[in-house]
Amino acid sequence: MKMPEKIDGQMLSPCGVNCMVCSAHVKTVNQCVGCRIEGLKPPRCLNCARKRCAEAQQVTYCIECPKYPCQRIKPLNRRYLERYKVDLQENARIAVQHEVENLMELEQARWRCSACQGIISQHDGECSECGQVRTEG
Repeated sequence: MKMPEKIDGQMLSPCGVNCMVCSAHVKTVNQCVGCRIEGLKPPRCLNCARKRCAEAQQVTYCIECPKYPCQRIKPLNRRYLERYKVDLQENARIAVQHEVENLMELEQARWRCSACQGIISQHDGECSECGQVRTEG
């Protein structure tokens, strides 16, 4: 899968995950379409407590909730920072303060394979097109 010219802002999940570079989107046969887009989603995305909570709180992004960062976000952010070098809270701040489109431009540059212009999965660092593994975070 090649990195698109522009990543749709709908590909940013309520918690700050860029669904375009999520392994459920780039690595599966039945690709997840993204948390905020109607269509195919794996069970773990359909049953996501953070997504359901954002819907219940009537917010687009968790950062818009008065309880943010809550006990649903803090451990997830810690895990993403440790495992993938992705700061979901920073993603959310940029999306709200500087427009989601600006965040997605930064994300597009960060996760585009320099060898073939494919999409690098944030979860394993592997390009969806050529299989090259990114060594830097």
